[in-house]
Amino acid sequence: MNQLIQILFMALSSQNRGMLEQIIDREIAYVEKLMRTFQDPQIKSQLQITKEEDFVLGMAWGYMMGKFDASFLAVNQRIPNTDESEEAGNIILNRVREIKEAIFKSG
Repeated sequence: MNQLIQILFMALSSQNRGMLEQIIDREIAYVEKLMRTFQDPQIKSQLQITKEEDFVLGMAWGYMMGKFDASFLAVNQRIPNTDESEEAGNIILNRVREIKEAIFKSG
């Protein structure tokens, strides 16, 4: 039933949803490089990183939301409204398991 309610109240167009899915896919592919970068002892020390996995997940989340907002603006000539931003965050949240798997696989 909840899934039906989500489908009925989708704020994002299929074009914007597809754009976000591509952003997520690219970030998952890029996570390995991020992990290598932030495992470097000098960088880790400078940024006072204690858990690379959490740091990279936060970076990836911020990047995906920022990239989505910028892409949304470029395509739609407006910033996403609250419902659209919330749906984008939920889509990313639904794929966090994949992102974490990529992080731990590369760590």
